[in-house]
Amino acid sequence: MVLDQVRLTFEDLVQYSPRHSSSQALLSPISPKPSECNFGWRDRWWLNKTSAQNLSLNYWGFTSAEEAIRVSELSINRISARQRFINGTRQSIYQPETGLLTADCTWRAERNILFARSNILILVSESGHKIELAVTIDIAQKILNKIEAQLSLTT
Repeated sequence: MVLDQVRLTFEDLVQYSPRHSSSQALLSPISPKPSECNFGWRDRWWLNKTSAQNLSLNYWGFTSAEEAIRVSELSINRISARQRFINGTRQSIYQPETGLLTADCTWRAERNILFARSNILILVSESGHKIELAVTIDIAQKILNKIEAQLSLTT
């Protein structure tokens, strides 16, 4: 699977009146630790034509599903320095979230969603608490649908 097959476009987000604000290549979410990241990319979008609703879509592709899951498990402590106490120990604010998406593994921190499906790792994040959780879930589902469509072509 390649980036252009799973990356959201203006047409995919049209219901949110999007404005594409920037794009950039990314390193693996666990850099400088080694990983088998084939590509990393970030698109930033403004929703409802306002910079206050800033959404970041991060895509990483790996050589295998196992590598995507391994990196996702390591990255929950690296993509956010924020932690919270759970059962007396400090843990990442990203916590497992079952039932949210039908991905291989899913974590959520407030309105941000990190998930792995096949060899792809995705982070849908917003800053400023201006985008509703339902919107980030919907956008994560749109990306997951694109991944599933590509997987159905290969089986």
